[in-house]
Amino acid sequence: AVILRNRLYSSPELRGLEMEIVRASDLFRQRPKTRWISVGEESGEYTGTTSGYRAAPDKARAAYQVGRESYRRIIAYDEMAFGSSTEETALRSRLDAYLQLADWDLLYSANREALDQYEGVRALLTTTDFGEPLIAEIFAPPIPIVLPTFLPNPLETPASARYIDVGFEVTRFGEGRRVEVLGASPDVSDAAEDELATLIKGSRFRPRITDGELARASPVVVRYYLND
Repeated sequence: AVILRNRLYSSPELRGLEMEIVRASDLFRQRPKTRWISVGEESGEYTGTTSGYRAAPDKARAAYQVGRESYRRIIAYDEMAFGSSTEETALRSRLDAYLQLADWDLLYSANREALDQYEGVRALLTTTDFGEPLIAEIFAPPIPIVLPTFLPNPLETPASARYIDVGFEVTRFGEGRRVEVLGASPDVSDAAEDELATLIKGSRFRPRITDGELARASPVVVRYYLND
């Protein structure tokens, strides 16, 4: 994903605003090394880590704000281009912009803002004749959507003879919990099963819809293929 931000130059020959290209993936790679990033901690160091690192809240907050302002700008551009059109092609573009912002918020644990955006997308789709399949595509795909979406989904691996069937819950805040290995091909080691469980518990997911609503916890079953 490519996003834009304004850069202000102070030198006389360059004074003024210029658009700077910023890659969301670059902002994300600059994050402190945590299980996920929290911008909700107002004091001290965020300690929600799986590998002993501590995030510097100011650094995380700065990256979050740059990304959020850029995604808001994308939304403004799309609204200028498409207005309130509910024609499917135009609506898909608008929804993609809203979802990028919501995913970014959730990735940085701005949970209230993210859930408001997700709920707005769901409510908008319920007013259209083609909303049901889009809701399923966005909020209930067979393989849960792992954030950030601009990186490959680590649960989507090429099919092979070696696999692990795993069940878990995705909470409304995108956490993976209650991980249970349901089965595996004969040559799968316990270590591989443990690595998959760690991956799920350490990932952030887009919330899922169950019975037409964003669920507090939505159960899923995934076949994860192992590739040498």
